[in-house]
Amino acid sequence: MLATVRFVPVEFLTDEQAEAYGTFTEVPTRPELERFFFLDDDDRDRPAGVAARQGPQPLTSL
Repeated sequence: MLATVRFVPVEFLTDEQAEAYGTFTEVPTRPELERFFFLDDDDRDRPAGVAARQGPQPLTSL
């Protein structure tokens, strides 16, 4: 399988911003993590690793 590599333009960023791109500049807070990594009750009930073995699942609701 061939991977598609896409480069994001960074010319408009400062050197410091470009260097930090794609990384955390500080440890994320719990509310920040909860905003981006929300698990619903079905996710919490599923044993670890099951989703990876089952493949992608359809989105039910947000």
